Amino acid sequence: MTRIGFIDRALILLTSTLVTATVAAWPRPAQSSDKLGSAPLRTIGLDAAEPVAEGSLKTTFGRDGLSSLSYHGAELLVKGPARVRYTPQKPDGSPATFLEDKDQHRKVEGDTITREYEGLTIVMTARQKKNVLRLEVTFKNTKDRALTDVGFQPLTVQFPRRPKGGRWKWGYTVTTDNEGEPGVVAADWGDAKLVACCDEVERPVTFGFEGNYGNGAHNALSIGLAKLGAGEKRTYHFSLRFGGPDADTIGMARDVYEQFAKVYPDKLNWPDRRPIGALFLCRSASKWTTNPRGWFNDEKLDVTTPLGRQVFRDRLMRYAEASVAVLKDVGAQGMILWDPEGQEMPHAISYLGDPRIIPQAAPEMDAVADEFFRKFRAAGLKVGVCIRPSRIVSNHKGGWDHVQVDDHVAELADKIAYAKRRWGCTIFYMDTNVKWEKGMWQGNSWLLPSADLHKLTALHPDVLIFPEFGRYGYWGCCMPYAELRGGSVRTSDAIRAAYPRAGSTLAVGDGDYLGHWDGLLEGAIGGDIHLFRGWFGEPLNQLVKRLYQEADYVRRARSAHPGERPVTEALAAKDPLTRWLALNRVKAGDSAACTEIVRLLPGEQDWVVQKKMIEVLGASADAASVSVLVPLVRDRARGLDHFAAATLGRLGTPAGRALIELATDKDPEVAEKALVALGENVEPKGLSVLLALADSPNVAVRRAAIRALGVHRSPESLAKLVLLLRETDKDVLMAACAALGRQKDRTAVKPLVELIERSVTSLHDNDVRMASGDALEAITGLEYGPFERAWRTALDAGKL
Repeated sequence: MTRIGFIDRALILLTSTLVTATVAAWPRPAQSSDKLGSAPLRTIGLDAAEPVAEGSLKTTFGRDGLSSLSYHGAELLVKGPARVRYTPQKPDGSPATFLEDKDQHRKVEGDTITREYEGLTIVMTARQKKNVLRLEVTFKNTKDRALTDVGFQPLTVQFPRRPKGGRWKWGYTVTTDNEGEPGVVAADWGDAKLVACCDEVERPVTFGFEGNYGNGAHNALSIGLAKLGAGEKRTYHFSLRFGGPDADTIGMARDVYEQFAKVYPDKLNWPDRRPIGALFLCRSASKWTTNPRGWFNDEKLDVTTPLGRQVFRDRLMRYAEASVAVLKDVGAQGMILWDPEGQEMPHAISYLGDPRIIPQAAPEMDAVADEFFRKFRAAGLKVGVCIRPSRIVSNHKGGWDHVQVDDHVAELADKIAYAKRRWGCTIFYMDTNVKWEKGMWQGNSWLLPSADLHKLTALHPDVLIFPEFGRYGYWGCCMPYAELRGGSVRTSDAIRAAYPRAGSTLAVGDGDYLGHWDGLLEGAIGGDIHLFRGWFGEPLNQLVKRLYQEADYVRRARSAHPGERPVTEALAAKDPLTRWLALNRVKAGDSAACTEIVRLLPGEQDWVVQKKMIEVLGASADAASVSVLVPLVRDRARGLDHFAAATLGRLGTPAGRALIELATDKDPEVAEKALVALGENVEPKGLSVLLALADSPNVAVRRAAIRALGVHRSPESLAKLVLLLRETDKDVLMAACAALGRQKDRTAVKPLVELIERSVTSLHDNDVRMASGDALEAITGLEYGPFERAWRTALDAGKL
């Protein structure tokens, strides 16, 4: 299981669509088996997957084993001894003295090295084939008692540059458990790539790299075992696969993903990938005497009297009717109600996640819940509720507690069965899919094994489950939850390497939907479900509706004939898909087509076709496009303002004057969009406007103006940006850092070092810390990331 010392959504979302990240100085041993039934162990063959180019990887073996490891001429191996650690158990099973590198004896025979320790022997063979270094590692316990927390670091590498990705930047240990997830860890440093793989699926082992803590240069290849029994011998096979800068890291490990999918087969049974509306009824821990569950966030509501319960029923039905209208307008497949039991308890137990206790926990809801859910089903909508792996019990104080159970599958299956039987529920959000070491919220915690989710969905194959935290194997039967505001945009290619039909349930509220449109669209086309607020008509809902309309066009286009009529003729077709397909055939420099698009755009009624017209004009560099794009920036009702402004930015000089005028518009939303576009458009006359708007009282306008200053490399813009680093507003500071990172002027180095220190000492803001570190890296070329002490040391030493 994946171990998490605390529930930190930002970190978990960072890693949930890749491989499991752990934060520790040594590889954390796997905790328990995650196998499905009696699925056999599978050893992966490399020949079909390894890169075919020869001569790039070079290895040398000496008297101490591997003495050189270079790729494309860059030496990666750091000379030094292997490191070993383990903890013998006493006769009573308790841990004895921790051992590390004690009584080491070494014997080298060609490419095989044997290391003997007190009670432990490790034999490793390293062999090169083309661009793959294959490792066979055997652990043997020579004691009469078990060894625990066995850690082995056979070699250490130094990448020419820090690999890409947040975990590498923050110096986390980049490992995989190889249980319920493929044993794949990728390092991409720009000039080349390394994909480290455990070549046996479902063998309990932790494998990967000890992170470059504090952005140190060295990364140890680490192998960890939770336990090695008395006299036990265990052999593992690993491979280090190298590829050039254009190599496909997913393809380099394709065989690992395919073998994993054989152990955890793709059984996801949910073809409907339309959006889902999330519904909430309550406020947590209100402690209102007459409304203890916090219904409708209304302190005056009284559910303790017959009249008050009737009022509650009437409001609930109106809420349902309004929600149905919203859901139908967006084109949703259904809804999920997070809090049918109310939210009498405080966070983090406010969502009880057990529909079975509604009669006791919320009798006023119990009386009308059937009618409530029936309204949605009568409208042709699916319905769902929140469930949790824990059991809800009375706290003997009039409230409720969560307690951990031994059989999570049985507990969850019974909750699902109840909701299906009573309300016809088929959609289930699984909150806190975690097991704790000592009981609820006590000690370390682990995500539920992938096997548990596969067993659960086998019991209920006709439902959609989206667990709060994702684990790779879950995608074979579920659509794990993620959040746009937390950085998730779509299901990763690494997931779809094993599960082509996979999808995630992505909560899109409070995230930058427009700013991530292309990624969100790609995800929706691939099968992601967007989860939106479904009880009122917020503006975001129209964006979701339009994005899914565009996704539908893309899907339909795959089987549609593009047509052979001239583009200008096809643009007059009655069928909007025909017009959209014609726009996709427009080539750069086709002035006749652009002239026709400029003429037709104001009168075009189909939103997806209009958006495509705007995109085609953006690639034309035609000054005539400006006249039709400017009105669209001001027309928010048409829903094309963001795309029209972005296109003006791409047009360059022809759109410069128009963007300056829009940037000074009285409508701050118009001004903001124009300023974002100016950030991609070096319009000299715009500098004075940007400098003035960098002090705008409107936060969004000010932030956009500051970011746009990044393209104007001038003494005036540099001085302004450096001055802004003294402020305390987070949005201003991050915008200034981004702009200075684009300017790359070393005058900003010292102020940025002072800011990154302040982000830790007084601002206490990791986002500002990361932004200032990114700016310093962009300016200096050094890779000290978000580590303020490293930057201060380098500054004081004159390295910056």
